[in-house]
Amino acid sequence: MLKGLSAVFVIIIVALLSTTTALSYKHFTAKKQKPLTNVNNGSQEDCAGLAKILPEEMDWSVYEDHENKFKIKYPSALYLEKKDNGFVLKTNKDERGNIIWFYVYPRPENKDILNLWTENPPNDHADELVSANYNERVKNANLLLKNSETVSVGMGNIKGYKLNIADVLEREEVFWQDANNIYNLGYSPQNISYGCIGGKRWQIVNHMLRFNFEQVKTLEEITINWKPHNEPRFSFKQPEHFYIADNKNEIIEWRSTFGDFFMVLKSSNKPLTDPEIDQEFTLSNNNKIKVLYINENKQIEIDGKTVQWFSFGCLADCNFHMASFNVNDKYYQLIFDVAGGGLSDTFNKILQTLTFTNQ
Repeated sequence: MLKGLSAVFVIIIVALLSTTTALSYKHFTAKKQKPLTNVNNGSQEDCAGLAKILPEEMDWSVYEDHENKFKIKYPSALYLEKKDNGFVLKTNKDERGNIIWFYVYPRPENKDILNLWTENPPNDHADELVSANYNERVKNANLLLKNSETVSVGMGNIKGYKLNIADVLEREEVFWQDANNIYNLGYSPQNISYGCIGGKRWQIVNHMLRFNFEQVKTLEEITINWKPHNEPRFSFKQPEHFYIADNKNEIIEWRSTFGDFFMVLKSSNKPLTDPEIDQEFTLSNNNKIKVLYINENKQIEIDGKTVQWFSFGCLADCNFHMASFNVNDKYYQLIFDVAGGGLSDTFNKILQTLTFTNQ
């Protein structure tokens, strides 16, 4: 009997030891887990079809923040999910993990990246590097800066700092700043995937950093000098930074050296088609849109002549103003891309200079 009880007792002790060991291991790994490696989800490791495509061959979409005055391009094949202060990129809408993230932090006066790292460290999950003691945080922030790699951002015009964060999930974070903001673009170099392996992520991030980030000035911030444009029947003044990018088929297209917005003058011996909701409208030789809304359609008077005024567009960041008129049986549409700060005011100023010379 005692022999049998001893055997039972041994079994109970072994079970308790096993349970205690398992719980201790679980607690240990939760705090000190080593970075994961080579855990692909398999079904999407082609990175939304980008796995074998070089960045310079990819199609890119534009994320533009008019309030913070910048824009950055990202691969069109990836799904962009907006956040309060930036966005994350996924291989598709339903994927649970992010492959790239981008955040913008306001930069108070006299603050810089070191202040951000001190107050809101990028290594906030790495317990051994973050201390509740402020002096320790300052010390650690300076250590991060010392150990960072300098990278070029925005065609080499901006200096960025690249960090490797040894966390539960190894991360590489790039920070840079301008007068108003501190920017953070990050990813994991590990093959945990969520759709993309680490090497492909770095290819994309590197391209976004070097070529796809651009600070955008509003026309309100630019000292505008004006130059004349003369047509046989009328003339107007335009900003000096406008240049003619295309001129054929009775369509002149101007671009600006300060951004992607444009102005177009269309002319014809026959009446030109006005924008209509749910109909395709030709903006220029290379640009057509499907009109989704018309905010205004009214008559205004310019230099004693009645002009039809339109405000219309398609999706977000797709808004145009247009002045339509005819002079001596010749028909014209002057169209301006106003999707950006100060642009509608600039078009109004152009129209104020419009003078009809042969009516």
